[in-house]
Amino acid sequence: VHVVSLGDNMVGIVHPCKIYGSMAVARPVLFLGPRPSHVSDLIDAHPFGVHVSHGDTAGAEAAILELAARSEVELQKMGMTAQNVMASSLTKDILCGKLCDRLQSILRDK
Repeated sequence: VHVVSLGDNMVGIVHPCKIYGSMAVARPVLFLGPRPSHVSDLIDAHPFGVHVSHGDTAGAEAAILELAARSEVELQKMGMTAQNVMASSLTKDILCGKLCDRLQSILRDK
């Protein structure tokens, strides 16, 4: 399990790129950070990780124990889900294409 964190006041300013490394190597994620954020949105939409808000020590303990109790097969499935999400919607080509499409749309509307 890989740990990814994001400070509450950093949403919209920085993005923890380690989420992509974790997903690329097919590892489940324990995300410590705010909701909403891009990372929490990914985890909410796809079952490859667990989200805990900052300051929620009981939630963090429960999440760690829950992940530790999962079988190796379940953890591998979570990791493969992460890797599949990465390959199907978060590759450089896909994201660059979306950025170009959005820029063209903005420029066309001006």
